[in-house]
Amino acid sequence: MTVYASGIEGAPSVYASMYAEVGDAVLARCSDLGCPGFNLVSVTGLDWNRDLSPWPADSVMTEDDGFAGGADAYAEFLTDEVIPYAEGILSDGDRVVAGYSMGGLFAMYVPYATDAFSACVSASGSLWYPGFVDFVESHGCRRTPRSVYLSLGRREHRTPHPVMRTVDDCTSRIRDLCESRGIDTVFEINPGNHFVDGELRLAKGIAWTLSRRRPHYVEAR
Repeated sequence: MTVYASGIEGAPSVYASMYAEVGDAVLARCSDLGCPGFNLVSVTGLDWNRDLSPWPADSVMTEDDGFAGGADAYAEFLTDEVIPYAEGILSDGDRVVAGYSMGGLFAMYVPYATDAFSACVSASGSLWYPGFVDFVESHGCRRTPRSVYLSLGRREHRTPHPVMRTVDDCTSRIRDLCESRGIDTVFEINPGNHFVDGELRLAKGIAWTLSRRRPHYVEAR
């Protein structure tokens, strides 16, 4: 865990599950975008397929990449250990959960696991995850987020994997559901596939969320 304190009293705190410690790069991208000041708490060293998956599921790419369904345990770790530690350093403020790829999936699952966060940033989220859309459509949140940011790369659904290529449809369905529940929601389309500009995509989600713009569909130029 790394805490990047803004030094701003009452600044919001973004808790991001990251594949590597790229907090400095994300903060630099946020600054370039004119993002309001915030604290960043990054958590790395995760087992991507275990800690960020909401329930067990079979592999989708290779025989040994199955998902263990450890998201509830990880959410408990955030609320019981990460948040208390971070807030011993930071001033109290709004909490946002954010992530990229499987981290984005976890960010969308968080409102169903804990009431500790008020907004979600799912950048190129793995919302194709088996059963996830059905789960979202059939369950209520423990705390309805004030806003939800969703994004994908324009080419992410162009994959030979039959499960993963549903990601655009799954993300659109979740956007529609969030909007139907009165949640301030955006679905942004970025250039490229899943492996392009990860720090920028995460920063764009953070910047939008903290600016609290009204819901709309953004088409990147």
